[in-house]
Amino acid sequence: NSIANGDIYGGQSLNGKTNNNIIYIDSSEVAGRIFGGNSWQNKADNNTVIIKNNTKASRVYGGYSESGDVNKNTVIISNNTDNPINRVAGGYSKNSTVSYNNVFIDNSSVVDVYAGRSDNSAASYNTVNINESTVTGNIYGGFSNGNGITSNNKVILSGNSIVTNANIYGGYSNGEIKDNTLTLDGWS
Repeated sequence: NSIANGDIYGGQSLNGKTNNNIIYIDSSEVAGRIFGGNSWQNKADNNTVIIKNNTKASRVYGGYSESGDVNKNTVIISNNTDNPINRVAGGYSKNSTVSYNNVFIDNSSVVDVYAGRSDNSAASYNTVNINESTVTGNIYGGFSNGNGITSNNKVILSGNSIVTNANIYGGYSNGEIKDNTLTLDGWS
């Protein structure tokens, strides 16, 4: 078992794009945040974080940017039931759009899940898939903390997943919300 006391980045840039980076963590402990790709002023696209086998972690981002678009990033968490992971986001941008990001959670425990989150812009075509897992806190397909549109986002719950003390949103925004989907597939 490995232990990392600081943040972990698949790729990080202040002004450039961070694209196509992969982080794979198995049976380890991470005290800091995990970023597949992190760009402060530019895009973060096509990054992947894979976490499995009872890794201890919190604040996991497939792609993250302060000012750029965040698209097509993926977080996969599997066989991680013993150590709930707090705050999982496929894609997160403070000030720009988040689209086509995915979170897959299988046989794991998590607290607060966002497929795509933007604090001040649109969140569209993001998907959360949760199977045979336990979730507390909130689940968002697409989330905009401002007036950005949230559209065509999906949350899919399947298997014997347990959702407690949680709100589930296909899309959430102070602005327009349309064409979001919540699917319950064999879930109760």
